[in-house]
Amino acid sequence: MLAAGKQALLPPNGQAGTLADLMQHADAVLSDIAIHPEKTDCTLPLLDLDAPSITLLTSGSTGEPKAVRKTLRCLDAEIRALESLWGKALGDASILATVSHQHIYGLLFRLLWPLCAGRPFAAYTHHYPEQLIADVLTHARAAVVSSPSQLKRFPPGMDLTAARRHLAAVFSSGGPLPVTAAQDWLVRTGQAPIEVLGSTETGGIAWRQQVAPDTHWQALPSVQVTTDAGQNLLVQSPFTGMDSAYATGDRIHVRADGHFQLLGRSDRLVKIEEKRLSLTSMEQHLMASPWVEDARVLVLPQQASGTTGAGRLGVVATLTTQGQALLHGQGKQVLTQQLRQHLGDHFERVLLPRKWRFPEQLPTDMQGKTSQAALVGLFSSTASIQVVAEDDTHRQLHITFPPDSRLFDGHFPGLPILPGVVQFDMAARQCVGWYPLDTFSRIDKLKFQEPVVPGDTITLSLQNMGNGQVHFSYALDDKPLSSGRIVFKTSSSDKPL
Repeated sequence: MLAAGKQALLPPNGQAGTLADLMQHADAVLSDIAIHPEKTDCTLPLLDLDAPSITLLTSGSTGEPKAVRKTLRCLDAEIRALESLWGKALGDASILATVSHQHIYGLLFRLLWPLCAGRPFAAYTHHYPEQLIADVLTHARAAVVSSPSQLKRFPPGMDLTAARRHLAAVFSSGGPLPVTAAQDWLVRTGQAPIEVLGSTETGGIAWRQQVAPDTHWQALPSVQVTTDAGQNLLVQSPFTGMDSAYATGDRIHVRADGHFQLLGRSDRLVKIEEKRLSLTSMEQHLMASPWVEDARVLVLPQQASGTTGAGRLGVVATLTTQGQALLHGQGKQVLTQQLRQHLGDHFERVLLPRKWRFPEQLPTDMQGKTSQAALVGLFSSTASIQVVAEDDTHRQLHITFPPDSRLFDGHFPGLPILPGVVQFDMAARQCVGWYPLDTFSRIDKLKFQEPVVPGDTITLSLQNMGNGQVHFSYALDDKPLSSGRIVFKTSSSDKPL
């Protein structure tokens, strides 16, 4: 393709609607559909390393995706830097990934780097921890390419002892990995994940391994890290294709040895009641409390906050063991009062958050990123739905029901539980548009085991069984809640989907 003078455009996902929107910018779509071209002369010309060859679309938290063009020279320079750092440790390890190749991190680490280094790599994405570890054990040596959201959610009960001698390295990118998760991997596997800081525009910037708390970042080979007067991170490297330094929007503190500490985003300044506030600063103060493990602070839209004036602040936070004990022992009101009092030591009263959500995990997409839309969805009075894994035969979603969800109204007063018809309806709606299904026919083998209550974050799993039949199941952690089989009328019911 590149030898034919064409550029590659990598969409942020493989959804039909996304591909349809991008077709106006492309001549054709290449996928895993088998193509059988006629035999032709396979002699290829030398490639122009400086011609824009690959375009990536950033999956920004809001707004339209931004196109970022990369030359082969930029990608080659970064691959050489990665190999110089970790090539010897990897050796001939097989590369297994839980992230997509459609973003710069996955493109480099799971596809281009092993391809150039001659290492085997899996062509499929590992969506489930059990599948990943089982595959690790089949290889003499394997390296895992994952993300912070996936690594910190690895089942604590899963025995990783046998994987120790098979793991050459575990890579993580997409955001900082909580130190508790890094230390957990260190204890369970004997090595802390290698975290890589970067972006679509800059490529890799720096790396670290949190073998001890407060481990700082160090720049990748050939990357120059500097700051401006406001401590904003400036990056100059051959990975960007730019002659000048690129401002990332992050603030850092550079130490005498050249390593640096992330201080948060510089562009997350808002005004509440005409008072200026750093959302990053408030998040850091929340995580400094004994009750919060991770937090996101956001300005809620008026329809979500229920106000008629300026937006109000909302907090989405995951809790420490101490925070969970306070929530379950004394209730949400006491917990939020404690947190507001903690913040009150640093922020004026008018700036204190009004809305709070405490999910077990922050909502993430298939790339392991938490979007603004997903966070706002947690404050909806209905439910927030997030796709976490998807292929041709399986789909998995996380559904969060806020405490004031209208879906529980009248069922039953004083003891709200989610009606079975709502569970079935949500499952059926998630099938339409994903499978080529027409109209609903019936439901079979419906089984209810445990109730769903307000505040729950549950997992919906769908499996395409063929012939217009989809098996669905709901679970809370590992506890089954309900299940059944939905049968659709299809245009070709005698053929598998």
